[in-house]
Amino acid sequence: RPGALDDVGRTWATLADGTPLVTGMKKDKGTLVLFHVTPEATWSNLPISGSFVEMLRRIVQLSRNQGTAVANAEAAAASLAPYRMIGADGALVPPTPDARPLVPAAGPLPVTLENPPGLYGSETGVFAHNLLNASSTFTPLARPQVSLPVTAIPYAFDESENLKGPLVTLALLLMVLDTLAVFWMGGLFSRRPRRAAATAAALLILFGGLFGHADFARADDSKPGDSQAIEDISKTRIAYVITGEPGVDSISRAGLEGLTRFLIEKTALEPGPPAGVDISKDELTFYPLIYWPIDATAPMPSEAAIARIDAYMQQGGTVLFDTRDQFSNGIGAGSAS
Repeated sequence: RPGALDDVGRTWATLADGTPLVTGMKKDKGTLVLFHVTPEATWSNLPISGSFVEMLRRIVQLSRNQGTAVANAEAAAASLAPYRMIGADGALVPPTPDARPLVPAAGPLPVTLENPPGLYGSETGVFAHNLLNASSTFTPLARPQVSLPVTAIPYAFDESENLKGPLVTLALLLMVLDTLAVFWMGGLFSRRPRRAAATAAALLILFGGLFGHADFARADDSKPGDSQAIEDISKTRIAYVITGEPGVDSISRAGLEGLTRFLIEKTALEPGPPAGVDISKDELTFYPLIYWPIDATAPMPSEAAIARIDAYMQQGGTVLFDTRDQFSNGIGAGSAS
């Protein structure tokens, strides 16, 4: 009829300007659904979109018969797999392993352990297997009239109690008792009154630490060299071995500074300035790479220093030994470094 498409109750989807895109209306025992689009994508791209497939799938689900199945040969031979079951709270949940396919038949279908109430079928269409029919009513249970005394006990819902406070208090009390037992076994209570006063002061400090601010004393456990260690591990740094020769050490530092600038410019790594280390006493694990220039005039390292270098390399560290005698010994096969 004229103006039927303008009825808001029959419009299922509209464009941004309010133009009806999908309309539908009940007609006899079915539903008439109209898509107001062209078959090509000249006016709308809905027919070639994924949303169009989902809309058709939902319409197919609406078109499936949700009532009693008709008894015929096809329905009797077909079985519907469990799709969604009704949980104890009334919500739809995935089917349990005990659920079996449902075979539609004429008349009401019984609800069993193998066929619990829920939806059977697939995403394209489901069949509702109900526990009760539309005419079922709930009748409250009548309390029987008996001459004997009866005690009514209500259902126990959430009657849990928070025991965090009492348990923490009990733990603190046991800790205090344990401390007193240690003092008693040590004989502090049987000595002179001065010892008893010291014990009382110790207990006062203990209670102050438990229930107040434990700011009676602060121990400074810092050691010499901690600030340098923190600086060494705050950034990745390349180290070089200090040989004691000013010329060799200056060349090593200048070369590693150039390598550091190259790493900053060409890679995402931003290492810190190179560090000079003494292999006999400095901590070597702070550095991933150590450059060691070998000088012929330098004394032989001690056994302890060689052991520290060996432990450093076994833990994953890398040492680059530069013998610096390639040109003096030649590059032939018979040359030895």
